[in-house]
Amino acid sequence: MIGHALELAQEDLPAGLVVAGFSVGTATAEHGALHMQARAAILVAGASPTSAWGEGTTWPGDCPVQIHAKEQDEFLTDDEREEAAGSLRAGGAEVAVFTYAGRGHLFNDKDLADEYDAEATDLMMRRVVELLEQVD
Repeated sequence: MIGHALELAQEDLPAGLVVAGFSVGTATAEHGALHMQARAAILVAGASPTSAWGEGTTWPGDCPVQIHAKEQDEFLTDDEREEAAGSLRAGGAEVAVFTYAGRGHLFNDKDLADEYDAEATDLMMRRVVELLEQVD
């Protein structure tokens, strides 16, 4: 049901967009990239293996991915992050996994004083800009 709702929401979007998602929103970004010929995907504090989208689903080789997360993210473990990255790479895509020191989940949200990390956020944004320049 959720997949169908996402397809309806994304059906009028043009091909060639860069998708991004944060936490649970990374699922929407991944779904969009798989169904709309995205140019790149940016996944922050979340990532799913392609098997989440059905057996035999392969990530497009021409859609590079960045995964950004804290080393100690209680909602995205090292194993989950590596499983997702491995499945995304299986289709031939360039997948960069960036981990930032410390704890936290939404480390780039200024409104979350216990999690916000300005230094990690700045570095993440520089890396995102590099990707955007690469796919431009």
